[in-house]
Amino acid sequence: MRKYEELMVCLDDKDFDMFVSDYGLEMEKNFLKFLESLISEGCGQVQFNRIDALAEFVFIERQGQHFGDPKHFEINKNMASFQEFIYMLSVFTVIKVPFDTWKELVVDVFNILGDLVQKEDLNYNKHPQFHIFTKKLNRILDEVTKDPEMKRKYFDFLNGAL
Repeated sequence: MRKYEELMVCLDDKDFDMFVSDYGLEMEKNFLKFLESLISEGCGQVQFNRIDALAEFVFIERQGQHFGDPKHFEINKNMASFQEFIYMLSVFTVIKVPFDTWKELVVDVFNILGDLVQKEDLNYNKHPQFHIFTKKLNRILDEVTKDPEMKRKYFDFLNGAL
């Protein structure tokens, strides 16, 4: 139990260094277990932030390996797919859209991830609900960007200014 609580602290603090020193060696073997335990916590904002932090850690490691940094853990196809799937929602966090506005997407993501974890294959493109999820994402993004300030932030996000 203590190990799980320590993992939550790493994710809550977005502490990559602590994460790789304590969990890096376990990532390839236990990634799906980590993810399953996070999903089982429910799909509120805190739980999404933890999932998002795990995706960020995978991204940092992928980027580091791409640029020749020392490996902390091996990136497998499930980790890469997970990170890409979660990053579809990053627009909402980066431009600071209130969580309640896009929470239904988080519910969908957690449901899809839960199904995929059971199959031990996180290729979200194959999931039957993915197409419906992307339609919802686009609908919510269209709604959010009707506000001129959010539209400006969205274009800044697309241009890499945020």
